[in-house]
Amino acid sequence: FSVVRAVLLAPLPYAQPERRVMIWSRWKDFDKTWLADGEVMDYRREIPSLQSVAAWESDAANLTGGGEPVRVGIARVTANTFATLGSSARLGRGFTDDEDRPGGAPVAVLSHAVWQNRFGGDPAVLDRVIELDGVARRIVGVMPRGFALPTDFTVDAAEPSQIWVPLQLNMKELSHGNHGYYGAAQLAPGATAARATAELKAWTARLTQTGVYPKEMGFEAFAVPVEQEVRGTARHALLIVFGAVGFLL
Repeated sequence: FSVVRAVLLAPLPYAQPERRVMIWSRWKDFDKTWLADGEVMDYRREIPSLQSVAAWESDAANLTGGGEPVRVGIARVTANTFATLGSSARLGRGFTDDEDRPGGAPVAVLSHAVWQNRFGGDPAVLDRVIELDGVARRIVGVMPRGFALPTDFTVDAAEPSQIWVPLQLNMKELSHGNHGYYGAAQLAPGATAARATAELKAWTARLTQTGVYPKEMGFEAFAVPVEQEVRGTARHALLIVFGAVGFLL
């Protein structure tokens, strides 16, 4: 019941979740995969249905400072990720554009759980320094209880991100070929995931025509509502397990 409640019944930790979508790529032999950094920038500029587009990559790191060393899930996120998902820091702030550039200040935002477990919920945690894989980072914010990236409910559920740091994309070295980022977007007022998908397909078709993608690749991008992304694939399996447990009890 705890899992069903967390995944299926509890509200998603985003304001107006109906305006949040995940963005994916697909091409021959790959039905659903990541974005390239050049695509993230394209979608920000060229897709009218998308008010903002964020990207991140997940990883793990050794956390030191404030207690015993521990391995934690982390995510490197663009500065607009929290706002794009409809959330903001409970304490302090998120990242600035300057921090999200190559060479930007080494900073970090903590999850509510890390703040409680590692620092006892100390409100004076801001500006303290932790180390992630030996890199000293200044704490600038703490997210609210329950906040998670959409991928923390799905592909990263075994090791969800607990600390976030700036992604720091290099705008001078953008690529349409190196796909390694998760993408999410806030829909523009009145827009739908279906309309965003139509615009994404039209844009990627145009890039295919100009040679950015080989025609035989069959490349396209599409949007999936966050609600469907988080709960759609898990709903059936969880309800079966829930029913089996209820029958056993």
